[in-house]
Amino acid sequence: MDEELKRRLIQIDRMSVDGKLGEDIQKSAHEYQQIPSGTPVFLRIIRDFYQLKEIDGDKQIQQIADLFLQLIIVIYRDCKQKDASIARSIVNSFVKDFPGIEGTCLFSKWDSLGKAALAYKAALATNHIILVWQQAKDVVLAYNEFLDGLLGFLIIGWRCALGKCYSTNIFKNAYGAKLNVFSQLTGGEDGPFYLICRLGKPHLRNAIAHGSIWLDADENKVRFKDGRETKTNYEMDLVEFVSLATIGSHLPQAYLVAIASIMVLEVGSTAETAHVPVHLRNMFSRRASER
Repeated sequence: MDEELKRRLIQIDRMSVDGKLGEDIQKSAHEYQQIPSGTPVFLRIIRDFYQLKEIDGDKQIQQIADLFLQLIIVIYRDCKQKDASIARSIVNSFVKDFPGIEGTCLFSKWDSLGKAALAYKAALATNHIILVWQQAKDVVLAYNEFLDGLLGFLIIGWRCALGKCYSTNIFKNAYGAKLNVFSQLTGGEDGPFYLICRLGKPHLRNAIAHGSIWLDADENKVRFKDGRETKTNYEMDLVEFVSLATIGSHLPQAYLVAIASIMVLEVGSTAETAHVPVHLRNMFSRRASER
């Protein structure tokens, strides 16, 4: 798994090496090619993508991203105490399908979200409202598609952690149905995984996918209809929509840091695990009974 993950990281897109995504990404891609397989790769991911400081001028965004990655680690941690094979499927989800369920690997959805995030950040620098609007839509769609795929792993993982039986049929459920199952399983917005319940927007995802969304610039509103429920009109403040896009643009890094942290904490030496942020180390070592 380590070698495969390394290859996927340095081949996220040949464009990075070719410099088509910017000099910084080109430089980073070349550096990753020189890193030995195994724990050094994961340590580099943590170093590159985890920084609990202001991002784009808003520390709150990074705090949200930090919470997102913690949720993944917690589900893995508690699941492993009941079923190590299911826990492994969570940490392998970046590059491997859930055992026996073809097409559940998250790499393609993660890759689409990462590219949408790059385009969105570039658009923000232009201050061109139409360009920002278009790229924001792409990010909101892509992060919801990514959550759709991730939810199958999280639902099964948390059911195992709770000592409940599970069915792989959850992967076949529609996005909204998965979100409802996860919400009921975890206590929804009043539960410990409230962030995912708040970020998941099935109606918005459907509207963007079906083109039934538009920007009401005069009112600073986003207006849309669910692609499958065109009789219902929805609206959202433009500020909320842009906030969702901004948060969504940081989920690819958060997911990678979660996976990398788990790998280092599982197989790294004492010196290597010391490079994992201390609050993640402490949380990882807690017993399920202490949650």
